[in-house]
Amino acid sequence: MHLHSPTQVVISAIFQWVFILAALSPPIALCLWAWIRLRRPPVADIGAPWRRRVAYLALAGNFFAYALPWVALVRNFTLLNSGRTVYAEQLVDGRHMLNIMAAVVAISLVLAAMAPKYVRVPLIISLVLPFFFWMVLPVGIL
Repeated sequence: MHLHSPTQVVISAIFQWVFILAALSPPIALCLWAWIRLRRPPVADIGAPWRRRVAYLALAGNFFAYALPWVALVRNFTLLNSGRTVYAEQLVDGRHMLNIMAAVVAISLVLAAMAPKYVRVPLIISLVLPFFFWMVLPVGIL
């Protein structure tokens, strides 16, 4: 068994958090940019006002897809640190959560494709970037 020194563990944890923040920052910035652009009064979308509503729904779905794992993490953490006996069925099921997230991302991607032109690209990229990050990242790094 190979033991790591405390310095190696700290450096590894720092790199893991840097990778996580690097993966989260651009999609969140793109969502904020799309939201700011949606808050402006419409200029070119006078013929299709429903597209703005669709863009807001895509933005809400995107937010839900990002917030769901954090809510599950906080719920599991508080349950495990509550000081009482916790059974496995009380914790959030990871596979079920991933299925829900995949469905929300797919619906948000379809809605983002129907959004107005000026927010379509940021909404689509903010949905696709985390997927590519998790695909490229080796499973054992986190």
